[in-house]
Amino acid sequence: MLNKKLPIYLSWQNPKTILKIKESIENNNVIISTTDTVIGLLTNATIEGLETLNKLKGARVQNPYIILIKSIDILTKFIDQNTLTPQFINFLKLCWPGSVTIIFKAHSNLPCYLKGPNNTIALRCPNHKGLLSLLSHFNGLFSTSANTSGEKTPRSLKDIEPVLLQNVTYLVGDYKNIDTCIQLEQTFPSTLIDTANQDYIKVIRTGAYPIDLLEKQYGKKFEK
Repeated sequence: MLNKKLPIYLSWQNPKTILKIKESIENNNVIISTTDTVIGLLTNATIEGLETLNKLKGARVQNPYIILIKSIDILTKFIDQNTLTPQFINFLKLCWPGSVTIIFKAHSNLPCYLKGPNNTIALRCPNHKGLLSLLSHFNGLFSTSANTSGEKTPRSLKDIEPVLLQNVTYLVGDYKNIDTCIQLEQTFPSTLIDTANQDYIKVIRTGAYPIDLLEKQYGKKFEK
């Protein structure tokens, strides 16, 4: 069912915001939100949330959504614990929370709708106070840039396509009201690396987090 009016604007600074968007997302609605990277579409990591997000986003061919999580502690709900060697845990603690999305080999019992090709899953712990507070209420949230497939990622809340604004419940920003929105300083997507093969790490997408810093933190060069 398409909404006929624009979404309600909420500020991350308002203490009531988390409760409002939590209740909306629990009902598998989609919100638009500022993050520590690009402006994103967020919804519950459920099959219902996925279907709603797909209707808004448009055609995607074997291109799974990133799942945002609250901390390293919740990783074992999504991946095999054997992946978490002491070295790798130390690496994660250096780059998370942060603008690094990591592709893991997914847990064998994970539902298919959470996984991508070759039994993988893309996870990120964001460096954003409001998002982390929201994520404390969920195992994970589907996340993708706030644009329909093939269109440009918006640089400001005011650049978002009308078709999206008309079909989400809330627009959440880092400003007290929508009229004070300015162009974001951070408009780079997260850096994306693939760790599903335990023999090496491969760079899939360069982004907000410097690759050379990641390599330094891990202690090895990555495959390009």
